[in-house]
Amino acid sequence: MYTALVLLHILGAVAMGIYAVIPFVVNKLKLVSASGQEGLLLGVHSANRIAQYALIAQFLTGGYMIGKGSYSMLWIILTMVVFLAIAALGGIMGKQIKVALQSAKAGQTNTAAIDKTQMFGTLVFILFIIMVILMVYRNI
Repeated sequence: MYTALVLLHILGAVAMGIYAVIPFVVNKLKLVSASGQEGLLLGVHSANRIAQYALIAQFLTGGYMIGKGSYSMLWIILTMVVFLAIAALGGIMGKQIKVALQSAKAGQTNTAAIDKTQMFGTLVFILFIIMVILMVYRNI
C-alpha cells in the first residue's frame, strides 16, 4: 500500500511539473496576436487545471506518508507552507488566465492580466523548485 502511494505521489509531482513550464509559455503571450493568445491561454488554463488536480493527489498521498514517516516538525511546517502557497497562487493565477482568455476571445489583449499571470507563474515556479528541494532533503 505504501509503495503504491509513493508511486501516486511521484506521478503527482510529475504532473505538477507543469508549473515549471508555465512561466516560459506565458512569457511569449505578448508576442502573439489575440487569436494566438486565445489558443495559448486555453492550453495554459488546461495545464493549470491538471496541476491543481495533481495538488489534490499530492495533499492526500503526502499527508498519508507524513503520518507513516518520521519527519521533523520544521520540515512538515515548511512543506505545508510551501504547498499551500503553491495551491493559493496557482488558483489566483488560474483566475488571471481566465480574465486574459476572455479578453483574447473578444479580440483584445489584456496586458494587466497577462502580467499578473506571468508574475504568479514565476512565483509558483520558484515555490515548486523549493518544494522539490524540500523533498530531496527531508532530513532538515
